[in-house]
Amino acid sequence: MAASLSAATQLRAAPVPGPVRPTAQRLTPAWRPNVRSRAASSSRDAAASAQQESRGMLEAFFIGRALAEVVNERLGAALGDALADFGKWDAETRQAMRELREEVLSRAQREMMAAAGAGDAGAAGSTASGSSSSGAPPPVPDLAAAADDLRAEVASARAMLQQIKQQRRQQQGGQPAQQA
Repeated sequence: MAASLSAATQLRAAPVPGPVRPTAQRLTPAWRPNVRSRAASSSRDAAASAQQESRGMLEAFFIGRALAEVVNERLGAALGDALADFGKWDAETRQAMRELREEVLSRAQREMMAAAGAGDAGAAGSTASGSSSSGAPPPVPDLAAAADDLRAEVASARAMLQQIKQQRRQQQGGQPAQQA
């Protein structure tokens, strides 16, 4: 039995053919730093790539923010310029309309005064010449009131014309007059 026991111990102590893996008991202090340095370098590489990716994302953020600010400033300036140009055009248009209206009113007033002076040569002529010799421009008539007066005159002229037409019909055909 002793012989078999010694043979069993010899089998256990015999080296195993093939690659030998180091066990915890066989590791030397020189082996451990190499393992640690590989792990440390791979973790350093991972940290460096993560830091580089983070830096890239941070750079993209600031570039995007700067782009948005520049575009916003330029659009704001362009919009401000466009609004200023529109305001200038609007003011010029209003001024041109005001000048046109004043020119039309002054011309109409001059023609009205000339027509009034020619129609009323006797009595109104002296008052028209008196007002023009004072140097002050005649007051601008109220256009709404003048239009209302003209409408009233047209209505009364139509009414008179209708009466005249009815009288002529009565005289020619002997029809009775219809009063409106």
